[in-house]
Amino acid sequence: MENNEIIEQLSSDDEILASLAMKDLLARQDVEDVVAAYMDAPNPNLRRHIHQIATINERRLKVNGDFKEALLDDRRSFWDLAVTINCILDHQTTPMQINGIMERYLPHPVEVVKSITAFAKILSDTGLHTENVPQHYLTDFLVNDVMLNNCGDECGVALVAQRLGAIYGWPLIIGFYRNALALRDRMFNVLLPNEWGVTHALTKEFLPLDKHSFAIYYLGQMRNAATIDQLPLLIARLSYLLHTSIILKR
Repeated sequence: MENNEIIEQLSSDDEILASLAMKDLLARQDVEDVVAAYMDAPNPNLRRHIHQIATINERRLKVNGDFKEALLDDRRSFWDLAVTINCILDHQTTPMQINGIMERYLPHPVEVVKSITAFAKILSDTGLHTENVPQHYLTDFLVNDVMLNNCGDECGVALVAQRLGAIYGWPLIIGFYRNALALRDRMFNVLLPNEWGVTHALTKEFLPLDKHSFAIYYLGQMRNAATIDQLPLLIARLSYLLHTSIILKR
């Protein structure tokens, strides 16, 4: 769509037409140039829509920056990445709120566990579990909702369990064990999110996932859920995050 046509539509009283023009402009590389050129336009409709576009684009740039930092910075954990994704998909949540919910799982004071068996018992006692259902909803993946509901998809549950492991002094790696998502400690003891039973794995039996590979798997699973839930806005956000993850992995 040419600039003149977009500006004409953004100047219109027809909000549907203006919304379509905003979508087209936000998809263009020169969006910031167009915004700068018309920020003080005399037409009130055009000025209002341009300011809306500027706000959306500014937030998008911040989101992109936050996500890339959580993904690429080795000092940021899987949990940091999950919290960032949660806040991108649900604007009503904040990292402070999500981390505050984690307190429900913690006694005071927290004592460092001495064995994987002791930590497995802690997880079992929380009641945190995966749901055995044919299809998961998007909320089953978001760590905020997983903690509030005390259940969810294996990815969301594994992320909460890994975070608890870090707090209790028992670091865990997320990966695949016999084609199922699982957690493994340094001594190759494996925890399965659906039962919290402990088993010992041979080195070749467990495929560890780095943060980047996990992000691609996690976002792909969430996009599938959003597609089935018919959530077009979230499908678009997840597709963008997934595409960004794949590009940065290369």
